[in-house]
Amino acid sequence: MKHISQDKSPVKQKFLGVQEPCYKKELEGPRATWWPPEAIMKIRAYIKGDEKEIMELDARELPSEWNRRTLENWYWKFTERNPAGHARIWVAEHGGHLVGHFAAVPFRLKVFDEVVTASHTIGALVDKKFQNRGLLKFVGEKLMEEQVENGYPFTWGFPNRLAHRFENVVLKYNDLLNFDMWKLAREDIPVVEG
Repeated sequence: MKHISQDKSPVKQKFLGVQEPCYKKELEGPRATWWPPEAIMKIRAYIKGDEKEIMELDARELPSEWNRRTLENWYWKFTERNPAGHARIWVAEHGGHLVGHFAAVPFRLKVFDEVVTASHTIGALVDKKFQNRGLLKFVGEKLMEEQVENGYPFTWGFPNRLAHRFENVVLKYNDLLNFDMWKLAREDIPVVEG
């Protein structure tokens, strides 16, 4: 079998579907699964047209009655319709279908006296059939690499409890603030033109 990566870490090998005896112990128990070679994932950047499958994945994995997303909303947030620019989006593909997604949406912010374009991570999704196998790690790492390459000074997120530890340990996030709710009066929000 041809290896995609020379990385021999157990997580990556398990993820890529490599079957070697060193995984037997790691894979014993209720979650034990061997991934055959045909289960190899493709980690790639967004391609125009992925949005419909991303929306389907989102509706399946993060159903929300109070925040129903639409394609129109998706186009505004993730494409050049966003005033700050096109989002960086990475996906995991298996068998011709998207099974993972992670994005960073650009925002223009005023930091002291300088307007900078930073980004907000959003939409960390993995199909239930592929969860708990390290998939989000690979999608997230590619996304963060691209953020650094494109000169974003910082990226922030508001992870849920499940994602918080993952983002701090794997993606090297740092907790900057601890809060339950922000409240701003409209008159306290400065208008930045440009």
